[in-house]
Amino acid sequence: MKKNVEMIKTVVLWMLFLSSMALVIIRYNLVGHKAYTESKIGVSYEVESNNITPSNIIIRLNQYDMTQIIKDKNFYYSEAKTKLINSLSQKNSLKNIKESEYKDAKKLPNITLLFDGIPADYIEKIINLKKTAISDIGYIREICFLPNSQYVYIKATEDFYELKAENKNTFELVNDLFSKNYTRYYPKFENINDNENILLPLTFDIRMKEADTRNILDEVKITDIAEHILKDRFDFTSSLIQKNGDYFYSYNNGQEILRITSKGFIEYKKEGMENIQADLKISTYAMFEFLNLIGMNRNYIVISSVEKIDRNTGTIYKFNIRYQKDNIEVFMQDDVSDGYIEVSGDTVISSRLYLRYPGEYIGDEKMIMEPAKALNMQIEDIQEIMGIQDVKRIIERIRDIRLIYAMNTDDNLEASWRYNIGEYIFIINAFTGDLMNYGMVKI
Repeated sequence: MKKNVEMIKTVVLWMLFLSSMALVIIRYNLVGHKAYTESKIGVSYEVESNNITPSNIIIRLNQYDMTQIIKDKNFYYSEAKTKLINSLSQKNSLKNIKESEYKDAKKLPNITLLFDGIPADYIEKIINLKKTAISDIGYIREICFLPNSQYVYIKATEDFYELKAENKNTFELVNDLFSKNYTRYYPKFENINDNENILLPLTFDIRMKEADTRNILDEVKITDIAEHILKDRFDFTSSLIQKNGDYFYSYNNGQEILRITSKGFIEYKKEGMENIQADLKISTYAMFEFLNLIGMNRNYIVISSVEKIDRNTGTIYKFNIRYQKDNIEVFMQDDVSDGYIEVSGDTVISSRLYLRYPGEYIGDEKMIMEPAKALNMQIEDIQEIMGIQDVKRIIERIRDIRLIYAMNTDDNLEASWRYNIGEYIFIINAFTGDLMNYGMVKI
C-alpha cells in the first residue's frame, strides 16, 4: 500500500512538473509572441508608395523662373511616377553619362525629385516594376524629368544616368503652372554656393498652423511593448522603473538594453550579433515588423534614406525614418537627427524613435517667415556655434534648406526651417525666428 502511495506521489509530481513545463512553453512561444504573431495577419512588410516620398520637388520653367512644390507635393509626385514607369518599361533604355551631361540637362526646363538616398529597389517597388534598368544603380538622390521630351535623368550616389522613354514626358500640372500665380524661387546664393538646389523665394505667402502630437503610450502599455520586443527573454530581464515613469530593461548583462520614457521615446540596442549576410529586402521586413511591434502605424512612416554600413560585425542597414503631415516632414527627435532603426540580417540591433505621431491642427493659422529672413535672424548664433565669422563662408556651406514640422517643448509641432550647413543642422521656428535646436551630424 505504501509503495502504491509513493508511486502515486511520483506520478503526480511528474504531472505537475510536465504541466509547469507546458505552461512555460506556452508562455514563451504563445503569450510572449501573441501580438507579434497576430500583427502579421493582414499586415504588409513591403515598402509601399506612401513610405517613399521626395524631400523636395523643384520645377524649372526656364533659367531663372523656378518654383518649389511645398503643398500638393503628392499630386506632382504621382504624375512623375507615371512618367518613370513609361521610361523604365523600355528595355535597354538606361545609359551611363558624365556628371557634366547631367548638369547640362538640369539647365533645361525640368521637374526634379530630390531624395536623401533611397535604394533603387524601393523606387521599382512603389511603381510596381521589377528587374528594370535601374535595379543595380544603388541609391538614388535625384530624378530629373524633361517635360515634352523622352528623357529622364538620374543622379545616384556614385554615378549619373540617362533614360529614354518611348513617349514624351507630358506634365499637365507643370503646364498649368504657367497660368497660376505660383511662388517664384531663384538661386540667391548661386555666386557663393555651388549647390543648384539651394533656392529662395522672391515673394512668400504661406500660412500654417501648429499641430499637436499623440503619444502611442496613451494607447499601448510600456510593458507590452517591452514584451513584444524582448519576446522569450522578457522574463529574464532586469528592469528598473524611475520616479518619472521611465522604464529600463537589461538582458544578459547589458547585451540587450531597452529604454522607454513616459514622454514617448524608445531607445534599443542589441549587441553580440554574428556576421549575417546583408539582404535589403529581409532587413526591410524586419524594420517594418519592429515598427508594428511598438505600435507605430507604418502607413504614416516615411523612409527618408537608407544607409548600408560596414562594421566589424558585418554589414547592416540603417533606416532613417520620420513621419510627415500633409506632405511636410516631421522631426520629433530630441536632437536634430531622424529617428532610425538599424538591422543586421533579419534582426533589429539598434533603434532611436519617438513613440508619437502627428495629431490635429491647433490654434490659428499664421504667416511663416521666408527662409532667408529666419536664417538672418539667427546668423550671429550660427557664427558663434560654427566658429566662423565670415557669413560668406557659412553660406557656401549650406547643403539644404527645407520646411518641416519640429516638435517643441510642449510636444506640439511648429512650422520650422531646417538648415543643413556644413556638419551642422539648425532648426529655426518659422513663426518666431527662434533657434529651436541645433547639432552636429554625420555628413
